[in-house]
Amino acid sequence: MQLYLKAEGRDGNDSEFGGQASTFGEFRRHLAQVASFPLATMRIKVGDPPEFIDFPDSTPLADTPISTGCAVYAVGRRDTSEPEVTSEAAATTTTTERMPHTCQNCTSTTAQTSRQEPYSESKNPQTSRPYNVEGSVGMDDKDTPALVMFRDGYLVRRTVPSDNSCLFRSLCSVLGQVGLTSERLREMVCQGILENPELYNEAVLEKPIAEYCHWISQSSSWGGGIEMAILSETFSVEICSIDISSLRIDRFGEEKYTRRVILLYSGIHYDYVAFASSANAPRDFDQTEFGVVLGVDDAVLAAAVELAAALRSRQNYFAASSARIKCNECSQVVHGESEAQFHATTTGHTSFIQV
Repeated sequence: MQLYLKAEGRDGNDSEFGGQASTFGEFRRHLAQVASFPLATMRIKVGDPPEFIDFPDSTPLADTPISTGCAVYAVGRRDTSEPEVTSEAAATTTTTERMPHTCQNCTSTTAQTSRQEPYSESKNPQTSRPYNVEGSVGMDDKDTPALVMFRDGYLVRRTVPSDNSCLFRSLCSVLGQVGLTSERLREMVCQGILENPELYNEAVLEKPIAEYCHWISQSSSWGGGIEMAILSETFSVEICSIDISSLRIDRFGEEKYTRRVILLYSGIHYDYVAFASSANAPRDFDQTEFGVVLGVDDAVLAAAVELAAALRSRQNYFAASSARIKCNECSQVVHGESEAQFHATTTGHTSFIQV
């Protein structure tokens, strides 16, 4: 892909970028030279308002938000050998031996016996909204990874772009299937609805089935509990979504499957949880699927709650009842989720951002 854009570097000045790049890794290397940042400590922001992005180096550039004419910012971070490790929610302390690693040639896991104290959970799903609110909450790592120590490594939060497809992007990452895209997941949701009209009826969807399918098929539409329920069944995997503000766990496919993936929900944005052998390990070596064995593998879920608690202490969540939200289509600022929903209903506007 031939790109022509301006990048703001460490000196605050714009630099012309006119390089050829086919992957995210090639773009990073070009940008590091243009912006005069060490590659190892450079982070990238894209868009208006700018959001941090991060992808494996092998990711095709066409699958990222980077394109000709977009705003790109190179940002430095501390180069330290010791990562910031946060730990909170002592009630979820776990005693165990070794982290279960997923075999690369199959989906089985092996785990040692563990003991943990109870964590709270709820079966009330985070539901879809008729409008989209995406923002920087949950994207700012304060220059260091969000992680907690767990067994022989770390549980880490892996961020995805705020592009109204954050749920689908997160699921693409944790499910690990080659070629899986947000668009394909949206198609699967529609198929699941059409195959189960009695379960996913107008009362559940809050709009006619055909209208809902048309709506969720659009890249601007924001997924939630309905989508997680359908995709859990489609992929035969338990999807656990942890609300950062309340530490509530919404479990889709509970006690049905032997595999589990874990998401973090900030109130407006989904990221995902991965196990990494070291704090600086690349995403390519992440473990994102975990076994489900009662009394054994719930340890990772308890540790994920601890990670969410650490993020909550940083206020990396969205206060749905009081936050200031700006409509991207008319720039009107409203207060709280209910006012945003009323604005969306009365104007037809569907794109919002927290300010």
